[in-house]
Amino acid sequence: MDNLPVELACAIFAQLKARKKNKQDLASCSLVSRRWRQITLPQLFEKLRITYRVHDYSKEACPAESEGKPDIAVFVHSLDLTQDDWTTEATDPEILSLIFNQLPSLRNVELTNVCVGETFGDPSIEHVVDRHLDRLRISLDHCNMSGYPVPPTPCILRTISFFRSIDMLSLRNGSYRDKTLVDDHSTGLPLLSLPAPKQLEIGNSFPLHLLIPILNSQSLLRNVETLIMGNAKRIIADDKDVQAIEYLLTYVSATLLYFAPPKFEYKYADVQSTLLSPLRKLETLYLTIWTVDPTADWLDTTHLLRSTIPTLRTVHLDVQADLGTQRETKRYFEKAASCIMHLEDILMAMAASGSLNRVILSLTDHNSAMKRPFRETVIFHFGKIFPRLRKQGILECIRLSKPEHHISISGLSLRLAFMID
Repeated sequence: MDNLPVELACAIFAQLKARKKNKQDLASCSLVSRRWRQITLPQLFEKLRITYRVHDYSKEACPAESEGKPDIAVFVHSLDLTQDDWTTEATDPEILSLIFNQLPSLRNVELTNVCVGETFGDPSIEHVVDRHLDRLRISLDHCNMSGYPVPPTPCILRTISFFRSIDMLSLRNGSYRDKTLVDDHSTGLPLLSLPAPKQLEIGNSFPLHLLIPILNSQSLLRNVETLIMGNAKRIIADDKDVQAIEYLLTYVSATLLYFAPPKFEYKYADVQSTLLSPLRKLETLYLTIWTVDPTADWLDTTHLLRSTIPTLRTVHLDVQADLGTQRETKRYFEKAASCIMHLEDILMAMAASGSLNRVILSLTDHNSAMKRPFRETVIFHFGKIFPRLRKQGILECIRLSKPEHHISISGLSLRLAFMID
């Protein structure tokens, strides 16, 4: 195998990977071929996925996992950690520190239900990994359930404090009900010196009126240029959360360039009409249009566009196509026609009077997950939207399988379960 041309070895590996051969078998081949090791290991271990239980994993065992395998650790760019026993145990921060430090090329970290221990006010909390991260995603799916050993807020702040700098911070599926960490004179808690991300994604996290003050009190909002809140289907329907979003946009107004807002209940139409007014530098607005109600879907989009934003250059409209039969699709677009025309009127006026010079209309395919092609009816009606913008030459139509702002981690993943008896 060592005598094979590099191109041929790469082609063989690509075929095996496409056929989803067992990755452990592919890795084992590297033991008998140096060339195969050079070609495959960087791809096989680009993303490492580990599921663990705290009582089975200790500080003493952690270094042993990489002993004799330094070449593998170098190739890991993305690490996905999932804690199985989140109901009873907290993960020792020193174990996480050892794991992170053993991966010199680490750039992306995703933590699912990783309950990081150690008291928030402990003076020993400092940067323990002198490294930059491109992306840190923290998903606390079960933290709102009884039995979670540590509140979610200390978990996220303790995790963030591991790193010198972070480009993107993504918070998903958390219930942040711990008020003790909001910075006020009554708590007396010291502030941590945390890295301020340039990109912030707040998914299905709630309640916002508690989460956002915590982020601001720890100065995590001071450098935000990209704010994504539009991925979750949850509709903002609470007065306190609406007010929290208004405060959030005020906090980031001096730096924000890209904004994907959440969906609001219709009763907040007046609030939406002035929501973007504080944003002095906003260049791109990403709006999601769900194909559920042909009137509300498109009309809701117009509310946010009532604000005067002189710096706005691009409006991205992502149509989430999830329609039924051909007849249902046709009926949907017929009912939505007047609202679509009204939206085009607003965009034409913005292009004529302001800096808007680009409208992106994308079609996100919900059928791709089920491997069903787009119906011709959907494509036909999609192609007829905004004829005047097309004529002006500022409309760009694209088809996506995922939202454009979604940052995905590419590469093969190898799932390892550390269950040490």
